[in-house]
Amino acid sequence: MNKHKLNLFAVLCIETSHYVAFVKCKQQNQRHEWLFFDSMSDRIHNEKNIPLVDRVPDFDRWIDDAEQDKYFFQDLDRIRSQARPSSQKFDENAMRQLRLFRDGAFFFYENSSVNYQ
Repeated sequence: MNKHKLNLFAVLCIETSHYVAFVKCKQQNQRHEWLFFDSMSDRIHNEKNIPLVDRVPDFDRWIDDAEQDKYFFQDLDRIRSQARPSSQKFDENAMRQLRLFRDGAFFFYENSSVNYQ
C-alpha cells in the first residue's frame, strides 16, 4: 500500500452561525503564509458587516504546539464553566486559536504528490 502525505491548506470554523476560515496561501520560493478570514468581523451602525482578512504568522507554531499547550484549553473550560465571555480573558491572537481548535469543523487537505495546476 502506498502512503501519501496530506498537507493541511484550510480550516473552516463554525460557532453557531458565525463562520471563519484559516487558509494557507503560497508565496514565492515554496513558502507560505496563513490568512484568517472573518466575514462578520465588525459592524457599521449595526447594519453592515465589515469583513476582515489578516495574516496569522503563528499558525504553524499553533499546530506544532497543540499537544503541549494543555493549560490554554483548561483555562478556556474553566472560563466557560463560569459563564464569562471568552473575549474578556483572551487577546485577539488567543481568540483565533480558540476558533481553530474549539470551532474547527472542516479541515481541508491536499496530496503533496499531486500537481493540481
